[in-house]
Amino acid sequence: METGKTIVWQTLEYQSRTKSGDWFWAIGIIAVSAAATAILFKNFLFGILIIIAAFTLMLQAARKPRLIQFEINQTTIAAGPVAYPFSSLESFWLDETNPTDRRLLLKSKNLTAMLIAIPLGDTEPQIIRDFLANRLTEAELHEPLAQKIMEALGF
Repeated sequence: METGKTIVWQTLEYQSRTKSGDWFWAIGIIAVSAAATAILFKNFLFGILIIIAAFTLMLQAARKPRLIQFEINQTTIAAGPVAYPFSSLESFWLDETNPTDRRLLLKSKNLTAMLIAIPLGDTEPQIIRDFLANRLTEAELHEPLAQKIMEALGF
């Protein structure tokens, strides 16, 4: 929805995929096997770390996505409570390769968050492109391979 000098929309923070009980069992078996191997090599701390990581992974996988409000105004791009001022961004790209999962990609000057991916939901990409064209440079950006692997695994 565009209101004068602001674009606002709501969408889920990510596309949720249902994971079967077999998925959770597989993660558990792999984690226990890896932890047992670490303990056999007398690396107890690493074994504990593997179990904690697997438990955290399962908790994250079971979580349902939240509905988040996104806003682009004259000075910032906001994703829920987090705001990205245009002064902290270098460029943008609208990734429309998957029509059911279009995203606004933002390249940040901040070293801790170099690429920010914002789902577009039902928002028309051309409206966002026209709005951002005067504020940021449009440059082709791609999500990192690790992000694509995580999405293929259902995250």
